[in-house]
Amino acid sequence: MNYTTIQFEIENGIARIRLNRPEVLNAWNWKMSREVSHAVKMVNASQNARVLIISGNGRVFSAGHDLKELEKEGGYPRNLMKLIDYEREKYAEPKESLRRIKVPTIAQVHGYVMAGSFVIMNMCDLIVAAEGTKMGMYGVKFGPPPDENYAYFWMMPLRKLKEMIFTGRLYDAEEFYRIGLINKVVPLDKLDEEVMALAKEITDINPVTQRLSKETINLMLDIMGYSATQQTAALYHWIGHELFTGGDMGKQLFEAQAKLGTKWFIRKTKEGAFRDFETEKKSIKKDMEQYKKKKSK
Repeated sequence: MNYTTIQFEIENGIARIRLNRPEVLNAWNWKMSREVSHAVKMVNASQNARVLIISGNGRVFSAGHDLKELEKEGGYPRNLMKLIDYEREKYAEPKESLRRIKVPTIAQVHGYVMAGSFVIMNMCDLIVAAEGTKMGMYGVKFGPPPDENYAYFWMMPLRKLKEMIFTGRLYDAEEFYRIGLINKVVPLDKLDEEVMALAKEITDINPVTQRLSKETINLMLDIMGYSATQQTAALYHWIGHELFTGGDMGKQLFEAQAKLGTKWFIRKTKEGAFRDFETEKKSIKKDMEQYKKKKSK
């Protein structure tokens, strides 16, 4: 495959996927989804790959899903059955393939890790973050409940999980390190060096041992309900999309963000413009009218 949204290589037993859309903060689109899934298959098929590192080029790891692409598509599919297929193919399957990959995985993150990219990060076995990295489930401020993130019940204290989901707050990597969600926090200029050193340690272990260890841990999590929790939460998430963004209001939201920009979107979120549908409707209508007046001059 000719990759255009990621960079992929396998060298000295270490496979690397670098998200490569820095001009849009590595926003996750259809093509990236398919290319990551393909790269994961290549790692599984390789006789040489012993560990996979996933990172992002540019200023951030990833800002999450590409909402501008969604706006061009006219928003999420209106039909719930089509919506479920859409979400599963575009988001759920690549994430699950990353969790189920045969070799140990390391998420190398910096800058921002928001919404869907926060899920991608947590599908990895190990996480190393640069100091000052901001991360969390920002999407609950303007959309449906999160999907796979209820599975974090197995990864972080319950009250911190509830706080994250109920507030949509972004956290410093240092705080998540303190509760054990992240393995290590290092200076940005040492990030690549530290991750490569960790990857080298992993390649020094017998690959059969690594494979059996990973599959045993995944199996134990599944016995405790991890995968069932993911699937159930994903279903609620998809239904939430139907309620929040499947109709005309969702189309208006995507149009506003595409035209008014991400800075507008973040500012309106901080102002609480998306806390209820009526406030959201009035806010978007007002700002879009002002935008159209400026464009017409």
